Amino acid sequence: MEFTQTNPLVEKITTKILNYLQTSNTKSTEVLLKGMLGQTNHYQQIIIVSTHAFIAQKIQKIIQKKVIPNPILHAVVITDDSPQRFWMVNADILFAPSSYTRDTLVMLYKKDNLIPGKIEIAPYPINPEFCKTLTPEVLYNKTEQLHPKNPQKARICIPVSGAAVQLDFFTELIEELICTDTRKTCGEFTFSIITREGNYTKPFINYFRDNTEVAFHIGANDEQTVQLYDELYHQLNPPSLEITKPSEQAFKALTTPTTIGGPILLLSDPVGRQEFDNLNYLERHGFLPPPKVHEHLTQSMYGNGRNLLKDYKEMAKSWRCLRLPSDPVQAAEFIKNCFSSGILMSMQNYNGYNETNELSPHGVQIIWETIFKAIERPKSDSTTDSAA
Repeated sequence: MEFTQTNPLVEKITTKILNYLQTSNTKSTEVLLKGMLGQTNHYQQIIIVSTHAFIAQKIQKIIQKKVIPNPILHAVVITDDSPQRFWMVNADILFAPSSYTRDTLVMLYKKDNLIPGKIEIAPYPINPEFCKTLTPEVLYNKTEQLHPKNPQKARICIPVSGAAVQLDFFTELIEELICTDTRKTCGEFTFSIITREGNYTKPFINYFRDNTEVAFHIGANDEQTVQLYDELYHQLNPPSLEITKPSEQAFKALTTPTTIGGPILLLSDPVGRQEFDNLNYLERHGFLPPPKVHEHLTQSMYGNGRNLLKDYKEMAKSWRCLRLPSDPVQAAEFIKNCFSSGILMSMQNYNGYNETNELSPHGVQIIWETIFKAIERPKSDSTTDSAA
């Protein structure tokens, strides 16, 4: 998969094949769209926002076929900081999370002799609810979890993706962090796992089902799983840490630990080019320490090197994420040392960042404002006014 994403010629060929497969049969999607629109007035403006490239290709094909009589504005939100060809949808607006992705896509359009549509830069859209400030009581509970001297258990959330990758890594990591030795030498950790029950996740769920330190929040479908995830962070004592791949979840770095959706992010190994690109995004903007610092942090797990961690406590206030070692035992040791040394506590006391056109927790609002500006018409156009 990564080869098809990183070899330019193969990527180009593969994208053409995938786009053809996606757009060769749009009938079921047409039926769904028409069902959603119901008895809508044919003059009424329709806005469609796509957040998945292949769905976006289907939608654009339907728009081009003109099977829906309404005027339609199609906006596509690129959900990784990864300028890959499958995001080159011929939509009205593409929203890129950085100038890097926008500029690279423009270059790819030119290479392929295509004319790009409007490509806007907008901060990655995260749930506005997650950006709300925690109440003093909830913030206190969350902060106390990370105090090295505090007996309160540190809560860790692990969202397990639909692909259910890295379950062996998570299994061993959890075992290391809830074992008796960890409780004696470091502190207590407890886990909340968000997932769907399926063939891939069932053995993982059954393995920890009776463990009191591992709570499962299992959704029957995608919508319910997302709802369970949201509810977890609205608790009186929400998780202070989250272990996740550097997928779109990593963009929660744009909000702070003092907000509902602002856990400290501990990143497992990337899967796919887009997740490597997301790591570059986090590092480029200072949310993630540079490789040299990460190397020092990892070395600090051994022998006298543990004193190195204390040297980074002040610097840690500018970090929102840390990369975990690939080995689960080393990853557990890394988490324990960062906890004991106060690194995680420093990260909880995050000192913020300066907002720019790429960096803001208000990406949702910015995207909608841009869309509404795009459909504004001159007031003299009475026909459009009555239709709106």
